[in-house]
Amino acid sequence: MIECAFLSIGVGLGFNTGPLLSVAVSAAPKAHAGAAAGVVNTARMIGATLGVAVLGGIFAAHASQNPVDPERIVAGLHWAFVGGAISEILGALTAWRWIPSDALAVVASAPPVLAASGRARASGAQ
Repeated sequence: MIECAFLSIGVGLGFNTGPLLSVAVSAAPKAHAGAAAGVVNTARMIGATLGVAVLGGIFAAHASQNPVDPERIVAGLHWAFVGGAISEILGALTAWRWIPSDALAVVASAPPVLAASGRARASGAQ
């Protein structure tokens, strides 16, 4: 059970993080792309920290303050995983509802940008 939960969390985060960062950075003006990436990563880290705190609280509420019985530990993990799954599903539905389907179309049609200079790469240059 725990392995399946960790696998689904890892796969979900893997499919989520890259596209979310791409959409957020592509929506910002090129001059502010670095700041946009920083804001997204800061929000992601705050969300992860709050998620650990909330899910840890759910675990503690269902497993008791000093869980030594394996059944209490499993009960606490069960409700913590249910809470995590609900938050992941709500996040996915929110993204599906409010991120436009053509959000990355601008990125695909724009010329490549060099990260250090912020200038577009000359055609034919590598």
